[in-house]
Amino acid sequence: MEIFKNKAPSVVQIIQAVGEEFSVRYLPNSDEVSEKQLLVEISQSADEHNPLTMEIMMLPDDDDIYLLQLFAGLPYEVLKEQISEVCRLIVSINAQLPLIGFGMLEESSLIFFRCVVPCPLVELNADSILNSIYVIQHSIQVLGPVVSKLANGTCSFEEAIRSASVSMNFKNT
Repeated sequence: MEIFKNKAPSVVQIIQAVGEEFSVRYLPNSDEVSEKQLLVEISQSADEHNPLTMEIMMLPDDDDIYLLQLFAGLPYEVLKEQISEVCRLIVSINAQLPLIGFGMLEESSLIFFRCVVPCPLVELNADSILNSIYVIQHSIQVLGPVVSKLANGTCSFEEAIRSASVSMNFKNT
């Protein structure tokens, strides 16, 4: 692997490797996009025109600290009365995940998966990024439906914890 000393890491460095495994779209900097991004299709949905997409981008850096963000907004509707229970479930699930994790913006009830990885001042390691994408994809595929059921009120917190525990072989926490 060629190392680019003193060159900031960029998502451009992993386009080819990620594109060999997933459908990828590259968004260069523009008026609408402040940082270069990869949009990675990580699952098929019932609506083939709206697949679940992960956004991969370098967060804007201050002080030469480079952070790679992997973010997927999840299409789950959260009932207002379920917000606190969904937050409890997310905390319980994240305590067991190898990569953190699920989150929710309470104001908008947006549920998401977000992982931020510190990057050294070298070329991004495509294999490491691909492994992270696979772990996140698996976590969303297995645990997303559990979060969704609790969010829309079709199961209780206890049922969701039990289901998550079985799905990922978690200990009850």
